Amino acid sequence: MKQNPAKITREIEMGEISPEEKNGHSSLTLGHADKERIVTFPWMGRAYSQKMKRVLESLGLKVELPPEITDSTIKLGVKNSADMMCFPYKVTLGNFIEALEKGANTLLMYDACGECRQRHYFKLQEFTLRKLGYEFEIVSFNGKSFISEMKRLSGKSTFAVYQALRELVKGMRRIDGRRYEWSSDTINIGIVGEIFTCCEERVNYDIERRLREMGVNPYNAANLSDFIDDDGAAAFLFPMSVFSRKSEKRKYMEAAAKYLNGPLGGHGAENIGSLLWIKD
Repeated sequence: MKQNPAKITREIEMGEISPEEKNGHSSLTLGHADKERIVTFPWMGRAYSQKMKRVLESLGLKVELPPEITDSTIKLGVKNSADMMCFPYKVTLGNFIEALEKGANTLLMYDACGECRQRHYFKLQEFTLRKLGYEFEIVSFNGKSFISEMKRLSGKSTFAVYQALRELVKGMRRIDGRRYEWSSDTINIGIVGEIFTCCEERVNYDIERRLREMGVNPYNAANLSDFIDDDGAAAFLFPMSVFSRKSEKRKYMEAAAKYLNGPLGGHGAENIGSLLWIKD
């Protein structure tokens, strides 16, 4: 919650939390007052984000998704970011500001992205949001820390959180399995790029829907299933499945290396490997 309203011009009405709404959710101590923990995280595509919300709610956490991304969201992020920061950083910062205005007080941000500076987002965003006068807890996590962090936030057992993580990974795969399948009946158009931009419909102008309306089949190679496999969470949960999936693309990832003189951020090597894979 914000302590200095004058620093943000956007006005959003805040409702009182009833005792009934508080039952079943973990509490949070901010300052000197006990408050209900209300979790949020930036949008990452509608289907992925709704799945993440349901998994967190299955652990007894109350989740407040940010309002859907609009021009106002982007302007908030741009206004409070350095020019040099990448576009996904600005959009996700705008998400956090709008979610805090709706009452969220616990921010989740993924923190392991190889060479990409996304792994620094949560520290920079925390600094900015505190300068703006907000009071909150920010939690960075990745595949290795998900269980321990969700245990702490929810108070649930290791087994319960393990099952939730397993359902999250399976859910992401189901989403991508339904959406992305090579077609032998129409033109296939591959999509490569930075993962947030590729997955978030309100940032990429819903390019997949537009392509389908044109009668072609979009295949987004920058999807969350592959991203989770690379992080190691899925390898822990489904080792043989991940080995099989990664083996299919391994030769393309190795071939991509000859085009580069070192590691790149923004999924540069992964995009070249995916481009080679799509071409074949």
